[in-house]
Amino acid sequence: MASLTLFICSSIIIYPAASHANFNLEIKDSRGEVLLSYAISENDTWCIYWNHSVAGILVKDCYIFSAGDMLLKHSFQPHFAAGLGHIIGRGEQLSGKEGGYLIDNINEKVPGNTYYLRVGGVNVNHRILYKEKDVSLSDIAPGERVSIGVSGLQSN
Repeated sequence: MASLTLFICSSIIIYPAASHANFNLEIKDSRGEVLLSYAISENDTWCIYWNHSVAGILVKDCYIFSAGDMLLKHSFQPHFAAGLGHIIGRGEQLSGKEGGYLIDNINEKVPGNTYYLRVGGVNVNHRILYKEKDVSLSDIAPGERVSIGVSGLQSN
């Protein structure tokens, strides 16, 4: 009786994660000129801060780059002023550590990984905070419509 020897060969192919150099968080003016660009990696976060134009309170919207998507992660408001608040089913409302309200776990995809913002003047002071670097968009593009998005991606 002949014996049969069976060799099992298994291959695991590991594809390297996308290099952070392949993805950039870019703020562009209405002509498409890049005003700011930051190399980003998977799970990097950044925030857009501004002073509410009516109430003057500081508002913080924070985003994350996850699995190729730009997501609104959470939003912080000291109180609910005109146009601010929690929508049932969109994240969970928590009390903020310094008072106010944190709407956490929003995790809402930003369509096309880009959104548009009309930058306010110095009293509104729109700014971006990324890796401890705080840059005032109101200083570099007051009154302009800018896009804030991730480049180097295929839109989902």
